[in-house]
Amino acid sequence: KTYRDYFMNIYAIEVARDTPLFEAQHIWSLPSGLRRQRNKDLSRTAMPEKSDFSSLEVVDLPASSICLEASPIANAHISLLCLFLPQFLFVFERQQKTEAFVKHCETTIPTLGKCLRKLVTISGYPKVATAITAKSCDQDDNYDIWEWVGDAVLKLLQTDSLLKSSHLKHFVRYLHEGDLSMLRAALGTNDRLKEISTHFRLDDFVLSVPLSRAVWLPSVMKHRQSDVAHAQDAPRAKVLADVIESILGLIYLEFGYDACIHVGNELGVTLQFKDSDENAANSESGESENRDRLDIVHLCTGYKNFNRPKLVDEAFTHPSAIDTTVPSYQRLEWIGDAVICLCVREWLSKRYSHEAALGDLVMTEAALVSNETLGFLSMRYGLQQYLNHRDHSLPKRIESYFLNVQDGSCLWAADPPKPISDIVESILGAVHVDSNFAVSLAAATQILSPVLRVVDNATKENGVGILRRMMKHPKKSLQEMAGELFDINTCVESRFTASSRALYHILHKGHWRHPANDESCHVSCVTLLGTPIVAVADESLAISKNRASALIFHAIDRNPDMKERINRLRSNVERGIASAACDEV
Repeated sequence: KTYRDYFMNIYAIEVARDTPLFEAQHIWSLPSGLRRQRNKDLSRTAMPEKSDFSSLEVVDLPASSICLEASPIANAHISLLCLFLPQFLFVFERQQKTEAFVKHCETTIPTLGKCLRKLVTISGYPKVATAITAKSCDQDDNYDIWEWVGDAVLKLLQTDSLLKSSHLKHFVRYLHEGDLSMLRAALGTNDRLKEISTHFRLDDFVLSVPLSRAVWLPSVMKHRQSDVAHAQDAPRAKVLADVIESILGLIYLEFGYDACIHVGNELGVTLQFKDSDENAANSESGESENRDRLDIVHLCTGYKNFNRPKLVDEAFTHPSAIDTTVPSYQRLEWIGDAVICLCVREWLSKRYSHEAALGDLVMTEAALVSNETLGFLSMRYGLQQYLNHRDHSLPKRIESYFLNVQDGSCLWAADPPKPISDIVESILGAVHVDSNFAVSLAAATQILSPVLRVVDNATKENGVGILRRMMKHPKKSLQEMAGELFDINTCVESRFTASSRALYHILHKGHWRHPANDESCHVSCVTLLGTPIVAVADESLAISKNRASALIFHAIDRNPDMKERINRLRSNVERGIASAACDEV
């Protein structure tokens, strides 16, 4: 009937009538943020108001059951050992499995094993262990960042292998960019990488099970399981594919691209090739038709002495120029895309991987390699002046973009024609084909330096948190803030004028005016649950949408009261409280 009766009958412990009761919870692992009490009074009044383990069941235990020597957990050393033993075993097994993985690679994948052994000798096991630790393992140091970098490494390895493979390079020479992309995608599918991982038995070493009660057991203590249960415990195909990429990312960051070529050849993730092999994308020999193009490439990349100057002519040749003696830039653009992707990911990972979340790095990369950023760089260097094309609409689009840039439009408030953005990638592709990756990496870093400096300076002044705010697309920012509350409808201005009478002013080029019967402007009207809020006009459809999104987002973000009302409205809408939502609108 009482605690005294229970402990006397079950444990033969006599509990005093005035003994304090403790709030106790059964936990599996000791959280890193556990509070510690310095005073000896651990009664209920001394417990923090907010428990760190609120999700666990709480029971009351008398002091005698914990502190008396006759109790089941009388010895504090035994208590702590029971608490920490699973963690000790988990860490110990992680290290042992990492060492076994290195030995396995030394036997079956010699070049990779040699690199991993050298890394263990220099810096110990942590980096190698991280490379085989999946996110599902609930470890702070998992392979996410290296897998992200390794994905770009694999992309460039497969690009080079297609162009340098002795079996394919003469055939690849005549393929379109889309066909090349399809071949590259086929080489890097998750199913193929999973098969490679299984073939080399890498799945035996992947750490994917978290330290959790009833989930993790030391390998030597695991019971025999059925085939179905074993299949459920095995790493998923995506995890096995990610491990291949994380290994390539680690090898690249520690030993460079040449080592990745050898490891890639050993694993079979690419077609067999050597970096010194002739590239199928090499243009015909001869001097460039325009010496000024060589000078501008040298100015923006630092690369001067082309072995095949015709590559520069190809890098500036638009597909519409069908009467030229060189191919269009599409193949070089495809190569340059892989170069710039790896360059940006390496730059971001080396600077911010310890401070910023992977999601912020991915978002920043997307902004740095976007059509808007590359178009701005192309215009900054004046590359559009050397574009060889036959597209009669292009000069007007370039002029319109140039005027937007001159007006001080931000990154998302301008819509560069895609050809001038493509030139940046095609130039880097030309440098890569004519030299090697080390040279093309330096060229990519130099051509991107204006925007990389902006990001670097902003993070030094405001911390890495500024990445999320500075690089996020305005439409994405608005969606995260307000969910599906706002909708943006776009049409030509004449149609907007004829159909909408709710808004009497629209924002155009920074000024408010009345709508007109103009066929050259697009109007993006922002509505809040069907109620028109604001309309923004521009000659570019994309710019009008981006500016409308940015206008609404900043108006809400700078007004705490409005932000609170939007949050309340969003909550009501998501809970289906229609009447409250209508009143709020």
